[in-house]
Amino acid sequence: MISGSAAAGAGGLEPILRLENISVALGGCPILAGIDADFHSARVNAVIGPNGSGKSTLLRAILGAVPRASGRVLLGGREAERFDRRELARAIALVPQDTHLDFSFRVEEVVLMGRYPHLRPLERERPRDLQAVEEALRRLDLLPLRRRDVTTLSGGERQRAFIARALATEARLLLLDEPISHLDIGHRLDIFKLLSELARGGYTIVVVLHDLDFAFRHADRILVLDRGRKASEGEPQEILESGILEQVFGVRLAKLPSENGPHFTWKRVEK
Repeated sequence: MISGSAAAGAGGLEPILRLENISVALGGCPILAGIDADFHSARVNAVIGPNGSGKSTLLRAILGAVPRASGRVLLGGREAERFDRRELARAIALVPQDTHLDFSFRVEEVVLMGRYPHLRPLERERPRDLQAVEEALRRLDLLPLRRRDVTTLSGGERQRAFIARALATEARLLLLDEPISHLDIGHRLDIFKLLSELARGGYTIVVVLHDLDFAFRHADRILVLDRGRKASEGEPQEILESGILEQVFGVRLAKLPSENGPHFTWKRVEK
C-alpha cells in the first residue's frame, strides 16, 4: 500500500506520486524527456497537451509498462520498482483509452477483474470482493447492465465498466487515459463529479484529457506537455494567465458570461 502519511497533499507534505527526470524512447525515438512532476492526493490532476505530446506514454511509464531511459517513479516516497506486481496493482489502477475486449464477459465479470490483485492463486471471491464490485457498479450507474455482454455495450457504457473495474481495486491512485472520450455530456459530468468526490476522499487522480474546457473547469491542478517535455504545471488559473496555451496549442481562451458562471471559448491565435 502507498503510505497514507502524504494523503493531505498540500502544505509541504510529500506527494503520493512523484516523477523525477522521466525520459522514454521507443524504437530509438524520444517520446518523453526529463519530466518532473508531483501529484498530491485530494486533487484531480489533469495532464493536457497536443496530440503526440506523450500524455499516454507518461501514464504507461508510471506503471512500468514502457521502459524508462532515465528517471524515477516514487509512490509515497518509495521507488515503484520496489513494489512487487500484485502490490503495485493494489496501489495503482489504470483506466485505459482503448477498452476493446476480444472475449465475451459480463459487465460484472469485467469489474470483478479489479479484485484479482487481492486474491491468492485459485482463491474464490470473498464477500468483501463482491461488495467492492457491487459498490463500483452502483457508483458508475451500471447495476442495470451488470449481466450484459461487455462486447454489446456502447463505447461510453464500456468506458464506465472499466472505470468501475478500477474503483473495485480499491487503489488510492487512479490513472485515467481519456476517460470521457466516448461519453455523452451527462455522463461526462457524472464522471467528473465522481472523480471530484474521490479526490475529496483522499484519492490521487491523474487524468489525461484532450477536452480543455473540462480540464479547466474540473481539474485542481494541470500538467501541460509539449513534444515530450513539461511546458508548465500549476493551478488552472495560473496556467490560463501564463500564456503557455498560446505557445503550446496556438489558441487563446476567452471567458463569456453566463447564468451559471463564466463559459470558456477557445479562439485560434492569428499568425
